Amino acid sequence: LTTVGYGDVIPITPMGKVFGGCITLIGVGMVALPAGILASSFSEQLRLHRRRWEQELATALEDGVVDSQEMAQLDELREQLGLSEADAELLFEAFTRESHRTCPQCRTALH
Repeated sequence: LTTVGYGDVIPITPMGKVFGGCITLIGVGMVALPAGILASSFSEQLRLHRRRWEQELATALEDGVVDSQEMAQLDELREQLGLSEADAELLFEAFTRESHRTCPQCRTALH
């Protein structure tokens, strides 16, 4: 809504300056607010995708071992959710590190 140019055309009257300032703020709001909303939504979707993959990993690890069929299913889900292999490896390491802190049967903390 506003441009930054050479300054050869500028508002002269106080009302014109107020109007130009308001238009500038509205223009920034029209770009910044939707950008923030979109970024937040993308971040939330990524979090949900990671959470879903972790839930599938927990299901695969119920017996303590991820066999080749479960790994293939996890890999297929990873691709469907758009997670990279590096992200999946980090999530796998974090999840298995966390799961070793509790007893698999009774879920009590291990020391």
